[in-house]
Amino acid sequence: MRHRGRRMLGICISAAVICGALLFCTVKLYDEEQALYQDKIEKVRSLAEKEKRWIAENQGSEGQIYLNYTDDGAGDVNPYFACLAAQGLLSGEATDEELEQAFAYICWHREHFLEEQGEISNYRLIGGQLLTQGDKDSVDSYVAVFLSLLCRFGEAGGDLTEADPDGEALCLGIHKLEELWDGGLTKVSPDNGIRYLMDNVEVLGALTDMKNYLDTDRGHWLSEGRSQECMEMLERMIKEGRETTERLLWNDKESRYEIGLDDAGRIFKFESWEQLYPDAVAQIYGAAFLKDMAGNKRGRDLYGMFNRVYDWERMELPEEEAFGWAVLSYIAVEMEDADRAETYLHEYESSTKKERAYPLHTAEAGWTARTCAGLEKVYEKALNRSILEVAVDWIKEQVS
Repeated sequence: MRHRGRRMLGICISAAVICGALLFCTVKLYDEEQALYQDKIEKVRSLAEKEKRWIAENQGSEGQIYLNYTDDGAGDVNPYFACLAAQGLLSGEATDEELEQAFAYICWHREHFLEEQGEISNYRLIGGQLLTQGDKDSVDSYVAVFLSLLCRFGEAGGDLTEADPDGEALCLGIHKLEELWDGGLTKVSPDNGIRYLMDNVEVLGALTDMKNYLDTDRGHWLSEGRSQECMEMLERMIKEGRETTERLLWNDKESRYEIGLDDAGRIFKFESWEQLYPDAVAQIYGAAFLKDMAGNKRGRDLYGMFNRVYDWERMELPEEEAFGWAVLSYIAVEMEDADRAETYLHEYESSTKKERAYPLHTAEAGWTARTCAGLEKVYEKALNRSILEVAVDWIKEQVS
């Protein structure tokens, strides 16, 4: 009995020692993880602030956002890229100053958008005056990113009753997209019957953004009649757009998307995955605009294929595409691929320390800021894990 008691005492002491060691290791691991993710948060916040500052430095006195005015003197305003830059200003926890900067741009864009009846052109600073260039490129895309910007502004706390009283610009945009509607997809413009996948992904994203926003109490800045009219159009177009994209642009045999249809409805030839734009990028572009395209198996498979072909996170892309694809880092975040997004940001920051000359432009800074905001959410989720969750994961790692 005496020996048995000693053995039990020994077992208890050993168990206590093991438990104590496990507790010590878990606490140490937990503290290290907390420090790691807090450091990561500070880094992405710092980079996001830097990108937003640079966008603001490229903003003119009337609210316009230039492609890259500060570093090479180019006085070009491309409203499509400017909208993406302004969306970057609104990413994360937008400050009052950033909301004001986005508001100023929205007011500038809205004025020209209404004047040009939804077909806003590119502008250039000539002799101290900002003049239209007359060219209207990808009307459907230009409309889509502006409508999404309006929604982002409202979601960030901006006052849409001031930015777009009674939704005049928003409704014009929806009607313009309906005008471009051709068999469930939008054409590039009234005079160009080409229907591109990437344009239509942006359009579907905008339609979904608007529907989701109008579904909330915040959507009440529209009059009741106008709100009802918009919702009916949005629901119909979203349904038709999704069905048509699946029916006409998904190639089930080759497990990839077609890049578009010409004005006669013929499919554009897919060159290869080695052709970055538009062939390869089009396969994963939807993840930047539609949550469900990032979360399903098809999206993950296409993203996996893209990564087997391109070492994009190290910015090893064709020379002519340099600084052209910060959107890929945002897609990586949406795909829950924080490692590649982090690698890209490291490479991007190293490159921009040397210079910020064109072809780097403000839309790239906007996507980078949005990537930072997405990663911050990932890190905050990790910070909020309990010590028990950390311990369980650590034990699983040891067993495997």
